[in-house]
Amino acid sequence: MPRSHSTNASLRRFVAVPRALAAAVALTLAAAVVLTLAVGSDPLVAFAQQQVDPPVPAGPTRAEYLIGYGDELSIFIFGEAEAHEVVVRPDGRITLPLVGDIEAEGVPPTLLAKSIAKRLEPFQKEPVVTVAVREIRSYRLFMLGRVGTQGMIESPTPLRLLQALAMAGGLNDFANKKILVMRESTEGPKRIGIDYDDIIKGKTPEQNIMLMSGDIVVAE
Repeated sequence: MPRSHSTNASLRRFVAVPRALAAAVALTLAAAVVLTLAVGSDPLVAFAQQQVDPPVPAGPTRAEYLIGYGDELSIFIFGEAEAHEVVVRPDGRITLPLVGDIEAEGVPPTLLAKSIAKRLEPFQKEPVVTVAVREIRSYRLFMLGRVGTQGMIESPTPLRLLQALAMAGGLNDFANKKILVMRESTEGPKRIGIDYDDIIKGKTPEQNIMLMSGDIVVAE
Protein backbone atom coordinates (compact mmCIF):
# COMPACT_ATOMS: atom_id res chain seq x y z
CA MET A 1 0.00 0.00 0.00
CA PRO A 2 1.39 3.47 -0.84
CA ARG A 3 2.69 5.44 2.16
CA SER A 4 0.49 8.48 1.40
CA HIS A 5 -2.70 6.37 1.43
CA SER A 6 -1.75 4.86 4.84
CA THR A 7 -1.06 8.32 6.28
CA ASN A 8 -4.42 9.68 5.13
CA ALA A 9 -6.29 6.74 6.70
CA SER A 10 -4.55 7.32 10.05
CA LEU A 11 -5.37 11.01 9.89
CA ARG A 12 -9.05 10.27 9.28
CA ARG A 13 -9.11 7.96 12.34
CA PHE A 14 -7.40 10.64 14.47
CA VAL A 15 -9.99 13.25 13.44
CA ALA A 16 -12.92 10.87 14.05
CA VAL A 17 -12.18 10.52 17.80
CA PRO A 18 -12.45 14.24 18.68
CA ARG A 19 -15.58 14.47 16.54
CA ALA A 20 -17.20 11.62 18.52
CA LEU A 21 -16.21 13.29 21.80
CA ALA A 22 -17.59 16.61 20.63
CA ALA A 23 -20.86 14.94 19.71
CA ALA A 24 -21.15 13.44 23.19
CA VAL A 25 -20.49 16.82 24.83
CA ALA A 26 -23.07 18.45 22.56
CA LEU A 27 -25.68 15.86 23.58
CA THR A 28 -24.93 16.50 27.28
CA LEU A 29 -25.30 20.27 26.86
CA ALA A 30 -28.50 19.77 24.88
CA ALA A 31 -29.94 17.69 27.73
CA ALA A 32 -28.97 20.43 30.18
CA VAL A 33 -30.71 23.04 28.02
CA VAL A 34 -33.88 20.93 27.91
CA LEU A 35 -33.75 20.64 31.71
CA THR A 36 -33.25 24.41 31.92
CA LEU A 37 -36.37 25.07 29.86
CA ALA A 38 -38.30 22.77 32.19
CA VAL A 39 -37.15 24.23 35.51
CA GLY A 40 -36.13 27.75 34.44
CA SER A 41 -32.52 27.90 35.67
CA ASP A 42 -28.98 28.19 34.31
CA PRO A 43 -27.82 25.06 32.38
CA LEU A 44 -24.61 24.64 34.34
CA VAL A 45 -26.43 25.13 37.64
CA ALA A 46 -29.07 22.60 36.63
CA PHE A 47 -26.38 20.09 35.67
CA ALA A 48 -24.53 20.65 38.95
CA GLN A 49 -27.70 20.20 40.97
CA GLN A 50 -28.03 16.68 39.54
CA GLN A 51 -24.66 15.79 41.11
CA VAL A 52 -25.54 16.93 44.66
CA ASP A 53 -26.03 14.19 47.23
CA PRO A 54 -29.54 13.90 48.72
CA PRO A 55 -30.03 15.78 52.01
CA VAL A 56 -29.23 13.94 55.24
CA PRO A 57 -32.28 13.49 57.51
CA ALA A 58 -32.26 15.89 60.45
CA GLY A 59 -31.65 14.57 63.95
CA PRO A 60 -34.04 14.87 66.86
CA THR A 61 -35.09 18.36 67.77
CA ARG A 62 -34.98 19.84 71.24
CA ALA A 63 -38.33 20.64 72.82
CA GLU A 64 -38.88 23.89 74.73
CA TYR A 65 -38.40 23.53 78.47
CA LEU A 66 -41.52 23.54 80.64
CA ILE A 67 -41.30 25.25 84.02
CA GLY A 68 -41.83 22.98 87.02
CA TYR A 69 -42.38 23.10 90.76
CA GLY A 70 -39.30 24.28 92.63
CA ASP A 71 -37.71 26.06 89.66
CA GLU A 72 -36.13 29.42 90.40
CA LEU A 73 -37.05 32.15 87.89
CA SER A 74 -35.68 35.59 87.07
CA ILE A 75 -38.36 37.87 85.64
CA PHE A 76 -37.25 41.06 83.90
CA ILE A 77 -39.81 43.81 83.29
CA PHE A 78 -38.60 46.61 81.02
CA GLY A 79 -38.31 49.87 82.92
CA GLU A 80 -37.71 48.30 86.33
CA ALA A 81 -34.24 48.51 87.85
CA GLU A 82 -34.06 44.96 89.18
CA ALA A 83 -35.34 41.56 88.17
CA HIS A 84 -37.86 39.66 90.28
CA GLU A 85 -36.40 36.43 91.70
CA VAL A 86 -39.18 33.92 92.41
CA VAL A 87 -39.54 30.20 93.09
CA VAL A 88 -42.44 28.17 91.71
CA ARG A 89 -44.55 27.09 94.67
CA PRO A 90 -46.00 23.57 95.20
CA ASP A 91 -49.30 24.83 93.79
CA GLY A 92 -47.48 25.65 90.54
CA ARG A 93 -47.89 29.44 90.88
CA ILE A 94 -45.69 32.49 91.44
CA THR A 95 -46.56 35.93 92.79
CA LEU A 96 -45.51 39.30 91.34
CA PRO A 97 -46.40 42.91 92.20
CA LEU A 98 -49.40 44.20 90.17
CA VAL A 99 -49.74 40.74 88.65
CA GLY A 100 -50.70 38.70 91.70
CA ASP A 101 -50.71 34.91 91.52
CA ILE A 102 -50.12 33.45 88.09
CA GLU A 103 -49.72 29.86 86.88
CA ALA A 104 -46.13 28.98 86.00
CA GLU A 105 -45.87 25.19 86.22
CA GLY A 106 -46.17 23.28 82.97
CA VAL A 107 -45.68 26.27 80.64
CA PRO A 108 -42.56 27.40 78.74
CA PRO A 109 -40.79 30.62 79.84
CA THR A 110 -41.85 32.45 76.66
CA LEU A 111 -45.54 31.77 77.32
CA LEU A 112 -45.24 32.81 80.97
CA ALA A 113 -43.64 36.09 79.87
CA LYS A 114 -46.60 36.78 77.56
CA SER A 115 -49.08 36.00 80.35
CA ILE A 116 -47.32 38.37 82.75
CA ALA A 117 -47.21 41.12 80.10
CA LYS A 118 -50.95 40.70 79.55
CA ARG A 119 -51.60 41.19 83.27
CA LEU A 120 -49.46 44.36 83.27
CA GLU A 121 -51.24 46.05 80.35
CA PRO A 122 -53.61 48.06 82.63
CA PHE A 123 -50.53 49.58 84.32
CA GLN A 124 -48.02 49.90 81.45
CA LYS A 125 -48.23 50.59 77.74
CA GLU A 126 -46.97 47.59 75.78
CA PRO A 127 -45.01 46.00 78.66
CA VAL A 128 -41.93 43.98 77.74
CA VAL A 129 -41.27 40.93 79.94
CA THR A 130 -38.53 38.29 79.85
CA VAL A 131 -38.55 35.11 81.92
CA ALA A 132 -35.31 33.19 82.51
CA VAL A 133 -34.99 29.87 84.36
CA ARG A 134 -32.21 30.62 86.81
CA GLU A 135 -32.07 27.17 88.36
CA ILE A 136 -33.91 23.97 87.48
CA ARG A 137 -35.01 22.05 90.56
CA SER A 138 -38.03 20.24 89.19
CA TYR A 139 -36.63 17.89 86.53
CA ARG A 140 -37.18 14.30 87.68
CA LEU A 141 -37.41 11.04 85.75
CA PHE A 142 -38.26 7.53 86.90
CA MET A 143 -36.34 4.56 85.49
CA LEU A 144 -37.90 1.10 85.81
CA GLY A 145 -37.49 -2.36 84.35
CA ARG A 146 -34.30 -3.95 83.06
CA VAL A 147 -31.82 -1.16 83.71
CA GLY A 148 -28.70 -1.13 85.84
CA THR A 149 -30.28 0.92 88.65
CA GLN A 150 -34.00 1.55 89.02
CA GLY A 151 -35.27 4.68 90.69
CA MET A 152 -35.55 8.45 90.32
CA ILE A 153 -33.11 10.58 88.36
CA GLU A 154 -32.75 14.30 89.05
CA SER A 155 -30.96 16.58 86.63
CA PRO A 156 -30.26 20.33 86.40
CA THR A 157 -30.93 20.12 82.65
CA PRO A 158 -33.41 18.14 80.52
CA LEU A 159 -32.15 14.79 79.23
CA ARG A 160 -32.56 12.74 76.11
CA LEU A 161 -33.52 9.08 76.39
CA LEU A 162 -29.99 7.69 75.88
CA GLN A 163 -28.59 10.13 78.44
CA ALA A 164 -31.15 9.00 81.04
CA LEU A 165 -30.41 5.33 80.32
CA ALA A 166 -26.70 5.97 80.78
CA MET A 167 -27.36 7.61 84.16
CA ALA A 168 -29.40 4.56 85.16
CA GLY A 169 -26.50 2.22 84.35
CA GLY A 170 -27.72 1.24 80.89
CA LEU A 171 -29.78 -1.80 79.94
CA ASN A 172 -28.99 -5.02 81.77
CA ASP A 173 -28.24 -8.39 80.16
CA PHE A 174 -31.89 -9.47 80.20
CA ALA A 175 -33.34 -6.48 78.36
CA ASN A 176 -34.96 -7.12 74.97
CA LYS A 177 -34.08 -3.57 73.79
CA LYS A 178 -37.72 -2.40 73.74
CA ILE A 179 -38.44 0.74 75.77
CA LEU A 180 -41.72 2.31 76.86
CA VAL A 181 -41.98 5.96 77.90
CA MET A 182 -45.09 6.78 79.91
CA ARG A 183 -45.99 10.48 80.00
CA GLU A 184 -48.76 12.61 81.45
CA SER A 185 -50.04 15.39 79.19
CA THR A 186 -52.96 17.78 78.95
CA GLU A 187 -54.57 15.34 76.48
CA GLY A 188 -54.20 12.46 78.96
CA PRO A 189 -51.64 9.68 79.53
CA LYS A 190 -49.37 8.83 76.59
CA ARG A 191 -47.38 5.65 75.88
CA ILE A 192 -44.39 6.02 73.54
CA GLY A 193 -42.82 2.81 72.24
CA ILE A 194 -39.13 2.98 71.30
CA ASP A 195 -36.69 0.48 69.77
CA TYR A 196 -33.27 0.87 71.41
CA ASP A 197 -31.40 -1.04 68.68
CA ASP A 198 -32.81 1.20 65.94
CA ILE A 199 -31.46 4.30 67.71
CA ILE A 200 -28.01 2.79 68.25
CA LYS A 201 -27.79 1.67 64.61
CA GLY A 202 -28.77 5.15 63.41
CA LYS A 203 -32.02 4.01 61.77
CA THR A 204 -34.31 6.21 63.88
CA PRO A 205 -32.28 8.96 65.62
CA GLU A 206 -35.53 10.86 66.19
CA GLN A 207 -36.53 8.21 68.74
CA ASN A 208 -33.82 9.49 71.07
CA ILE A 209 -36.48 11.83 72.39
CA MET A 210 -36.14 14.67 74.87
CA LEU A 211 -37.70 13.40 78.10
CA MET A 212 -40.08 15.59 80.08
CA SER A 213 -40.08 15.94 83.83
CA GLY A 214 -42.23 13.20 85.34
CA ASP A 215 -41.66 10.73 82.49
CA ILE A 216 -41.51 7.05 83.48
CA VAL A 217 -39.06 5.03 81.36
CA VAL A 218 -39.60 1.26 81.39
CA ALA A 219 -36.93 -0.98 79.83
CA GLU A 220 -38.49 -4.28 78.77
